[in-house]
Amino acid sequence: MNNKTTSIQRIDWVLEWFATSGLVKNGCDFNFAYKHIVEKHPVLSEEQDWGIELIKILKKLEKDGYIDVIPETQAPPVLGIKIYSHPKLYVISFEGDVFNEQRGYKGEIDKDSLQERRTTQTLTMTKLIAIGVIPPMLYYMVEIIKDFKTTPLSEWIFALACCIGFLSIVR
Repeated sequence: MNNKTTSIQRIDWVLEWFATSGLVKNGCDFNFAYKHIVEKHPVLSEEQDWGIELIKILKKLEKDGYIDVIPETQAPPVLGIKIYSHPKLYVISFEGDVFNEQRGYKGEIDKDSLQERRTTQTLTMTKLIAIGVIPPMLYYMVEIIKDFKTTPLSEWIFALACCIGFLSIVR
């Protein structure tokens, strides 16, 4: 395939065309879709195997529930010859419309990457807070040790719980 476009970009172009083209409200066949998608994105005409990839994209969109396929219908055979009243038609589904409005597969990848960044930032902030607790914890431990003989058991238990809590966060 062409280095100018990515697979995700091509899938999103097909999905977008089905969702926004007023030409396919009742469905369209493969040839119609091929012609009009290439008209909208001329770079695809340079793709050697674009027809084969379009079939794969349509199958993926169907499998994911973003387009519906109306099967081809057959009239009764005439003199043993099968006659089709219409070929297989492709129609955007409601889920496909919604998915397209959410920026398609590219938007899904962006959303995953944003979630990953937020998780990393949250972990970083948690570790910084845990490290920031070290100086006060050490100060109070020293104060408790200075007054070892007069320190009640409850304060020792509290100090021990703080240390255990700190160690579990830093891990």
